[in-house]
Amino acid sequence: CSNFDPPISYWCNHDVYGGFVPHVPPTYIIPNEITFQPGALATSDDPESGIHFPYSSMDGVEVFTFHWNRWANWVFGDLEPSADSREAAAGQQTFKLGKGGFQGARGYHDGDDFAVIGAMEEFDFPNEYFYDAKGKKLYYYHNGTGAPQADWTFEATKLATLVRVQGKSQAEPVVGFGIENVQLTGTRTTYMDPHGVPSGGDWALHRGGAVYMENTERCEIKNSAFKRLDANGVMISGYNRNASITANHFAWLGGTAISTWGDADGGYPKEFEVKYPGYGVNAAAGNFPLGTEIGYNLCREIGHYTKQASCYFHAKAAVTHLHHNVMFNGPRAGINYNDGMGGGDVIEHNVAFSMVRETADHGPFNSWDRQPYQTTLWTSEPSSQMAWRHIRRNILVNNFNPEVNVDNDDGSNHYQTTQNVLIGSNWASKVDYSGHDMH
Repeated sequence: CSNFDPPISYWCNHDVYGGFVPHVPPTYIIPNEITFQPGALATSDDPESGIHFPYSSMDGVEVFTFHWNRWANWVFGDLEPSADSREAAAGQQTFKLGKGGFQGARGYHDGDDFAVIGAMEEFDFPNEYFYDAKGKKLYYYHNGTGAPQADWTFEATKLATLVRVQGKSQAEPVVGFGIENVQLTGTRTTYMDPHGVPSGGDWALHRGGAVYMENTERCEIKNSAFKRLDANGVMISGYNRNASITANHFAWLGGTAISTWGDADGGYPKEFEVKYPGYGVNAAAGNFPLGTEIGYNLCREIGHYTKQASCYFHAKAAVTHLHHNVMFNGPRAGINYNDGMGGGDVIEHNVAFSMVRETADHGPFNSWDRQPYQTTLWTSEPSSQMAWRHIRRNILVNNFNPEVNVDNDDGSNHYQTTQNVLIGSNWASKVDYSGHDMH
């Protein structure tokens, strides 16, 4: 688990449960090399048919590849060439994969189709750019006839977070802060920044966004635009009460639009809790988003870099009201619930379509519940049973990956799914306690 920050994950245990879990330890494993075969190379007759290998330099080259089951994608950098002369003579080359592979929580020993960025030889299409870090030169492929306009300005992204709203603690939160009628744009990529695994679902993600909120109460973001951000939009992290994200437009994002990610403690030896705070099983301290409202937002064109990306991602949070949102054109589920902590959420009057465009085994709504967490939301007494979640009066169209509209996967329970319009799937809904069987 050393590639995650912190190095903790449900999937790094020997005894885990879920579809396609390897039969022998380690259950978490990722590819460690890639071989460029002759058949993957572009030809002179069709220069767009493949990659333009060999490269004059591997500095800055990154490989994007899908998980074998297309449940996520991985990104790797720091490629080191193999010294095997036989491979070179055969017209192929193997590279050891360096930093990366943490953009999804589920491991597997094989990747799938891939793309390469950061090589000068791949700079071959209008509107692309290449930055030569050693020569300190920026190259741009002009999309038009004649020379570019002399007064053009090129701007580089630098910041990962534009607005940080962070109180000192639960006892000293930021109260009533608001963002209204603002456009936020131009954050940098974070797909190679540290990623964590928030709970027992399939996701790993960067715990950040253009707006980051922690230790807040009654803060709101409304009537604003989040456009052309190279990473996540809004991250509601740790203790937050009654946050409101309404009437915003999220478009052209590198990652997820809105995320809630809480913490839990207890259940493990004290030295573990001190070293890895927030990764226990007892959420009685309330250090998680509670009572969040997410409504009347438009979300489209997301997940350009990381394919585990949704309009709304939910991990270790509770009593979220997700309503009257329109979601389309994303690589994975429009709404993803990573665990069953707390509950009490209401998902209603949303419209989602054209999701799961680049991945598989999902629907417009997806959930998992593989790992228990203790709260007092089921009754007033501590319990690992979550309060009912309600999915009602939504229109969910699964027009790209027609498996299931409401995918309650791997242990998901206590969902009441009623009065929805579910279109375009082999199954309207699935309740899957075992990881592979549908009941």
